[in-house]
Amino acid sequence: CREHLAEALSRDKRCAVAMTMMGHSHFLELGWHAVKADRRSMTANAKEVIAWYEKALAQRTPHVEIAQYVRLAKLYLFVDRNYEAKDTLLKACQHTPSATTWLGLGIACYRQKELDQ
Repeated sequence: CREHLAEALSRDKRCAVAMTMMGHSHFLELGWHAVKADRRSMTANAKEVIAWYEKALAQRTPHVEIAQYVRLAKLYLFVDRNYEAKDTLLKACQHTPSATTWLGLGIACYRQKELDQ
């Protein structure tokens, strides 16, 4: 899977879809979907996944998926980048409001001691 994504990115370095898929690939392969809060040894791996998602969202025509927002926010919360998590989850709530996005936003606000938000 990653070989094909790498090939797509070698042909078009700004392919936001391939970047998003690369982020999803790393997220799932590294087991982030099952990570508990006490597994701090995965911080270095989180930065790699974050980088792929951020690159995809920074493109002129970004490829946006709700899973991408939720996963990126989960990683931001994991590495204590609470402001970025809040910003990402606000975008997720605007894109596709759901219990997951609102819960994540509440957690990010709580961590920033912004309980009045």
